[in-house]
Amino acid sequence: MMTIEDVACLRAIALEDGISTREEADVLIALDRTVKRADEAAARAWSELFASLLVDFVVWGARPTGVVDPGLARWLVTSVNACGGPSDNARRAIAQIVREAHRVDETLLVFVMRGGVMRMRDVLDAPEVPKRLKDAARKAERAA
Repeated sequence: MMTIEDVACLRAIALEDGISTREEADVLIALDRTVKRADEAAARAWSELFASLLVDFVVWGARPTGVVDPGLARWLVTSVNACGGPSDNARRAIAQIVREAHRVDETLLVFVMRGGVMRMRDVLDAPEVPKRLKDAARKAERAA
């Protein structure tokens, strides 16, 4: 059971160096999926830390910064989909990744739209969305 004190300890450790490898990010994602939080305060603190660490790694830690390239997008989709699909925290982190990145590979955008991670309007407002995805999202939005 993860307490607010555990989250604070993890925050102190993680903020020293952040996440620097996909393996570390996979551990973070697995932790999110498997460890129960003791109470609502611990759940909120963990959710914030989880999203912050994942966004920093994917958007700002990988090179080139601000770009989620095809390899990184495939890894992220595979990792959060393992063991029954993305958690609520993973969905929120991915939505934040799409909003913060300067450019996002289509693999991640398709995952976001098909998986209900973000509303289509949010995807359309994301930077650097390819025109054909914007057109497809608008068409699907009108049909709904």
